[in-house]
Amino acid sequence: ERGVQLREDVLFDGSQYESGTPETSVVFDAICKQARSAFTDFDIERDIILGCFTDAGSRFVAESEQIINALQSGNVGNAMIDAMAGDDRAIHKLQSANKLEYSPFDADPHSECEVGEVDNVVRYAAELVASGNSLFVDIDSGSDSAAIAAAIASRSVIAGHSVLYVPNVVEQQRRFRYTLNTHEISSLALDVADGHIAKHVDAQLIAAVGARHSIATSRFEQVADELVGVRSRLTRYLGDLHGINETWGVSAYQTIQNLAAIAMFPTHPSTHVRLDVSAAHAMTGHIEEWSKKFHQADELGEFRINPEDTPWFGASIFDENEAISVYQRVVDVLLKLLPATREQVKSTVQSCGFPVPTTAREWSRQVTVLKNLRRVLDVFQPEIFERDLDAMIEASKPKVQRKAEGTIMGFWERRHHVREARSLLRVGAKVDDLHEALKIVAQQAAQWRTFVPHGGWPVLPPKLDDIVNTQELLARHLVALDAVLATTLKGADLENIEFAQLEARLQDLHDDRASLDTLPGRCNLEREFSKAGLSDLVSDLRRRNVTGNAIDGELQLAWWTTVFEDIVNSSAIISHQDGSAMQDVSDRFVQVDTEHVRSIGPMVQQEAMRHLCDLLFSHTQEANQLHTMLAGNRSGITFNKLLRNYAELVLAAKPILVAMPSTLTMMTPLRPIADTVIIDSASHISNIELLSILSRARQVVVLAHKQTVSSESLRSLISLLPSVTVVSRATRRSLRLARFLEEHGYGKLRHDVPVERLQGKVRLHQIEATGVPVMSSGLIESSQREIDEVVELIRQRANTFTVVPSSYVLVVVTLTNVFRSRLGAELKSLSIKDENMARFLRHVRLLGVNEASGAIATDVIMSLCYAKTSHGRLLQQFGLLEEEGGSSMLLDALALARRHLDIVSAFTSKDMEDERLHQDGPKLLKNLLQWAEKLSDKPLRPEDANDVEAQIAAEAAQRNVLFTDLAERIRSRGLKVAVNYGFDNGVRIPLVVGLADKSFAVAVLTDDAQFMSVQSTRERHRMIIQDLESLGWSVMTVWSVGAFVNPEKEVDRVVSRLGELYGDNE
Repeated sequence: ERGVQLREDVLFDGSQYESGTPETSVVFDAICKQARSAFTDFDIERDIILGCFTDAGSRFVAESEQIINALQSGNVGNAMIDAMAGDDRAIHKLQSANKLEYSPFDADPHSECEVGEVDNVVRYAAELVASGNSLFVDIDSGSDSAAIAAAIASRSVIAGHSVLYVPNVVEQQRRFRYTLNTHEISSLALDVADGHIAKHVDAQLIAAVGARHSIATSRFEQVADELVGVRSRLTRYLGDLHGINETWGVSAYQTIQNLAAIAMFPTHPSTHVRLDVSAAHAMTGHIEEWSKKFHQADELGEFRINPEDTPWFGASIFDENEAISVYQRVVDVLLKLLPATREQVKSTVQSCGFPVPTTAREWSRQVTVLKNLRRVLDVFQPEIFERDLDAMIEASKPKVQRKAEGTIMGFWERRHHVREARSLLRVGAKVDDLHEALKIVAQQAAQWRTFVPHGGWPVLPPKLDDIVNTQELLARHLVALDAVLATTLKGADLENIEFAQLEARLQDLHDDRASLDTLPGRCNLEREFSKAGLSDLVSDLRRRNVTGNAIDGELQLAWWTTVFEDIVNSSAIISHQDGSAMQDVSDRFVQVDTEHVRSIGPMVQQEAMRHLCDLLFSHTQEANQLHTMLAGNRSGITFNKLLRNYAELVLAAKPILVAMPSTLTMMTPLRPIADTVIIDSASHISNIELLSILSRARQVVVLAHKQTVSSESLRSLISLLPSVTVVSRATRRSLRLARFLEEHGYGKLRHDVPVERLQGKVRLHQIEATGVPVMSSGLIESSQREIDEVVELIRQRANTFTVVPSSYVLVVVTLTNVFRSRLGAELKSLSIKDENMARFLRHVRLLGVNEASGAIATDVIMSLCYAKTSHGRLLQQFGLLEEEGGSSMLLDALALARRHLDIVSAFTSKDMEDERLHQDGPKLLKNLLQWAEKLSDKPLRPEDANDVEAQIAAEAAQRNVLFTDLAERIRSRGLKVAVNYGFDNGVRIPLVVGLADKSFAVAVLTDDAQFMSVQSTRERHRMIIQDLESLGWSVMTVWSVGAFVNPEKEVDRVVSRLGELYGDNE
């Protein structure tokens, strides 16, 4: 009214005063100066009252009004807010910025800048954010959102971006700071509400001067180099073992699984035959066809008939007609030709004086001599054999030959011998060349003398034609039989064996006519087997008399063994492995990878300090001014002032800002103060708070569980953002609780299998309690009896520990603030009286039901708070649960328990009247009580699960024959064993072992299909083991090669591990 306008930003701007700082006296003088222009007697009484007189809510309202006014006149220039307001360009910007392809494989360790034990999805999310993308990260209560936020922040810092972390729960802010400290980057973070901002920023500037001398980055590079080598060796081995061989179309792992399966056949195949590689390759994909042929051969007696069983064994007869023909030849020779030949030999010996022939070959030569002799006697008279044949031959030489060779015989002598030779010609016989004819006579005379050395005229036996015919027929039959019998054990060459032996052999063939019934079929199959390179296997089966169903196993064993040996011989890595070397490499990988992850934090801190150092040296004057201001007047320095005057240096010194929503609106300007804001634990945040947070950054990352987000504005923002889903780590949460949460809309949860003694339990503690209504609400929001019950549960939990693990957190969730305040006072009093309880209470957190989102807890005590009236009636109102999103708050609170959940209630489900429950929150509360009232204390075990899960386990066990065999061997030692142990929708353990009278304790992993389906080496070899160990299992690995090569050695290892757990005396 009087025209006096006092502006806060001007009054407290130090540049307006000579001293450079807004001291109290000069500020008051400035106020008085302006006020006296309207009020001449204006003065200020200088009584200073310290306190907070501005409600953050009013600031939120003012800021939201400012944002809405800006939106009415156009865009505000903030992509997130503009997109939520429906601006198409802003929406497109959010959804189409720098898309990066996700890879489940581990990245190059040199490029990993995310601190902590996070998976590749989180690293991918961090890379997306560092590339300038806004993002929604969908997590459930099994994920540590503070760790995810730290990983994203560290990656952004390396990328040169500033980060603002805004949790909606104070406890989560503490966890985030603790996580940064754990990974040695807490010096990069600044709490906006910190009263010692100047001190911390100045200390960072001073420390940055010497940052160039740190060794953290070189250590990071060194470990990353080693990790690349170790991971490469590990990957190469598993690749050779599980990779599909191009030649065979199967992997070495599949071959040993098949060989193990074959070894477990009831017939126990045992052939040592190895096929030729080319033969085995030709059989690929046709094993069943060959198996049928082997069975056909078995039906024909191929593997029961041996060489000594039949003289026909091995004979080359391929069809029935040929068999008939061959047998008829045997009959003809045996019954006709041999007896006739015997008589003819006798006649010839008597007539001609020939020696008795012993073989058909000798008889054939004698008959040939007789045939030739007959030709000579048809031309010459027998007396010619008594004359001087040499002289006649010399005399009958042609003239040309005599001149060429010379001769001593005179004309008359030659004439005499020629006339003599002609005189011995038979009447009517004509000879064209007497000389050649006489030479033939001489040859026949010589042959005759070989059989009849005493000389004399050659004599032809009677019926020579019959003899010749019989001998020729015999010869033809024997030649034909030779072709058939050449492949038999005794071979062929029938013409050269003695007549007695020939007759005996033919008699044997004649007597075993029945063998010819199956011989053609066997011969055809044998020919196929021989061409396919299976003759050795056939011989082995025959030698061992393998028949029937046993044949299949033998054939498969020969083929798979050949394949395995060829694959092994082609890989120098596999051929020198028995499992122990593989374990050494895996252990080394775990060690180096752990060192690598630990080295990331110091590297990030050093690189950030190096960047700050470079910035200080490039802005020397500005840096000196900032240092002078920080060192000279630390108490008067605010974050707002630092940001206004030295934003670049301050954000380089402290690139990670931490603030609650109320802190932001009270202590920072309504403009971007960081590149990226990470919003955590804000599932139930108010709309105006979200707008205030978004206005202070250029991009946003939201960490929340999508199914339980109740904030309308946050749901709207999430729907506009690209998203990734992070799978939580293992928890000991009760499976019953997990199923309840899934059935009531929480979403899918892991169904992990802790050891029985560590399995999470849900207990309902119902008490009788009454109370007095609170004036503000008219509800009975607490009762002393329920407070005492909660305190007693805390005592009981404390007594279960000798030493409380540093990671243990017990959260008490309350539905009312009144109960929370009273419980806090009770616990404070208890801590003063009991020092041990005071130490345990450091692990206890009190949260409202609306603060559970994003929190972390090992065990949870949920107090329902409300009590009955003195008349025993429950008032049907339930505070926060009545609000929109009340059911989501309750689900978040229930899911908070990673192990035990204790529900304390002063009323039952029957006290809640259905007709008066209109909101989802109270309805879910009643369902919770009804469910909890029926709970069983019996632990849930996979072996007690339904038939579907048992069938799944059995089918998987059949696929992993090596471990099924290993289980049988362990079971034979008197131990309890289960294969493919676990629940549906959860990770199954390949093998679990325990003492017969105790629960399972040892989890045995292997490189099975489930293991190899995990594409991240870090996840496969380290994170899975850590998950199982967190569930209480003693974890060991039995590699498939070790289980195949020496299963008993692996059994000894498992038994030894149990001995370590329980003591050898167990």
